[in-house]
Amino acid sequence: MYRREKYFNLVDYILGDNALDEDTACRACINRLYYCLFNELLDLKPDLKQIDSSYRGGSHENTIDRFCDFLKDQNPEYDKFIKIIKKDLETMSKHRQNSDYYKNNAHLDRYITKSGVETLKHMTMEILEKIDRVLE
Repeated sequence: MYRREKYFNLVDYILGDNALDEDTACRACINRLYYCLFNELLDLKPDLKQIDSSYRGGSHENTIDRFCDFLKDQNPEYDKFIKIIKKDLETMSKHRQNSDYYKNNAHLDRYITKSGVETLKHMTMEILEKIDRVLE
């Protein structure tokens, strides 16, 4: 899709930009990778932009839950696979929160490195591929 490559190109640019220190660059990249996913969900299902009060949590949690329910409704045969997608989306959300708010989470902080960003970039690509597979 058109946005994916732009996000990945931006991540590559930020990581290569020597004007930013590594910590700042990695946090910006993690944020962009998460928003690549989040905006993909909104592109695929535009009505997710409206909060549904019957779902828990804030707007991002609400969007992830509703998107995964949409996938299950459309493709019940992928139920277990969709649970993996949901878990992966929630994991990326935790990484984004940590990169934005610096929660000092020892596990998540390990990813605020160039190699960690590359790992999360690969994870983002895999999540998008899984979503594509379910929607085929």
